[in-house]
Amino acid sequence: QGPPSIVSSPLYGLPPEQVIAQFPPLPDETTGRWPTVIAAGARTKPELEERDVALVGIAAGPCTIAYQLRGLALFTDLFRHPESAAALFAYAGQVSAISARIYAEVIGCDIIAINDTPATMLQPTYFRQYVLPNLQPAWEIIHRAGKTSSLWA
Repeated sequence: QGPPSIVSSPLYGLPPEQVIAQFPPLPDETTGRWPTVIAAGARTKPELEERDVALVGIAAGPCTIAYQLRGLALFTDLFRHPESAAALFAYAGQVSAISARIYAEVIGCDIIAINDTPATMLQPTYFRQYVLPNLQPAWEIIHRAGKTSSLWA
């Protein structure tokens, strides 16, 4: 079976004007790998607390999610189809925020890191326009829950 991996980008071959209509449903704690992750957290958290060790949850950031869904076409969309790119980043930001909520409130992670490595390929203007506003909801959830946040890029 192997570890989870991305084998294709489901929105890659679509014309930009069709991308928005093809967004997957937003996840929740009952979908995808979340039930397994939540069960592992519930099992691990008490033992880590006993040892005074922090439990870290790692959520994918908006650029990571957008890139996984759209592939390399994401980067041309930024300047050729900015409205499509903006919608995809907004969707991806919602997914990041949902992940942050599950890590903070359901699992009880002490630290929630947002991993957004593909964002390092963007020029600063694009980062400020597309990524930064869509990171805010996740950070707000993390801080409202009294947890520590970290951004990995």
